[in-house]
Parts: sequence; C-alpha cells; structure tokens
Amino acid sequence: MNETIVYNALKNLPAQVVRGTPLGLPLPNIAYSLLRDNGKYYIVLVSRTETAEEGDSLLSLGENALAAIGFYCYERASGRQKDTGVFLRKGRFKAGSHINVLVEGELLVGLSEMQLKYGSNLQLYSDGALRYAGFKPSALKLVLQSALPSAFTSGNKINLSLGNEAYKGLVSAIVQKDGISHISMDIWKEENSV
Repeated sequence: MNETIVYNALKNLPAQVVRGTPLGLPLPNIAYSLLRDNGKYYIVLVSRTETAEEGDSLLSLGENALAAIGFYCYERASGRQKDTGVFLRKGRFKAGSHINVLVEGELLVGLSEMQLKYGSNLQLYSDGALRYAGFKPSALKLVLQSALPSAFTSGNKINLSLGNEAYKGLVSAIVQKDGISHISMDIWKEENSV
C-alpha cells in the first residue's frame, strides 16, 4: 500500500485531492493521509466545503472510493473552521472487510477478512504499445466464517464486485479448517484497449 494507490482511488472525486493539509486551496477540497501502525494501514480523509451537505456528500464519495481498495470508515467527525467558516468533515478508515463483496451477484456473507494485492497496471493501447498506467488490484484473499459458496471451486472463473468495482476472479487455492475458509484468487478487470 502506498500514497499513489490512495490518490488513484480518490482522484476522480469532484474536488481537488491533495496529500496532507488542504489549507489555502480553493473549495471544495479533500486531503488524505496514509498512516501505518503496528503493520496495519489507516487513511484519514478531511474535506473542506462551503456547506455541511456538500461536505457529507464529498466524504461519502471518498468512502466509496476507498472501499474499492479495501478500506472502510470506522470513525467520523464534523466541524467548522472558526476563522473561515469552512465546513470540515473527517473520516478515519482502516483496511478490512466492511465492504460489500458480491460473488455472481450475491452478497458474500461471513466475510471476516479481505486482503487486496496490487500489481502494475499495464494497458494495451490502440497503437499496439503496452504502457504503464499505475497500480491495480491483482490478487484477493478472503477469509469466510460461513459456508463456502458453490462458485468457489479451485480453478473456477467467477464474477465479483468489491464495493462499486466489478472484477473477474480465478480461484487459485481454498483451504478449509475448523469451519473457516481461506480463499485465494487472481483478479482483474476486463477492459478495452485505450
């Protein structure tokens, strides 16, 4: 996990996206910080807007964007800057499984852990060139505390959604022990050439 992955998840929000502190930037804007504590990643988002409703909406959009990279909001705060009257919304996010995962269109229940691995995103362009285009999810590990859905069969190609993002997955390994299933798969987006 790095700042580029976080930025790429947030860059299409309807506000200026910056790392660190957004003071002095035109409104609306949103700032992010990627933190690490005891080997776990956390993200803090702070939005600055002219109205409270705009701030709520912007933070919700940020929440959806971060859900696509495996982070969920566990704490929210709101306030207003005394000197400017600017509305502030703050969200704290941590990596985890509080994201809706759909497998073949059905909600995956009993999910207790989810890990995404990122790889280089190489895209084939219409001129035949293969170009670097940032990072993209390439592997997924799931831990289920419930019955294993029938779609999860080693070597089976499945459709899945992580938050608002659709992927294809190929199950590479399943380990079951004491009623808990550990599933590993390669994932990718089926995209057209640019």
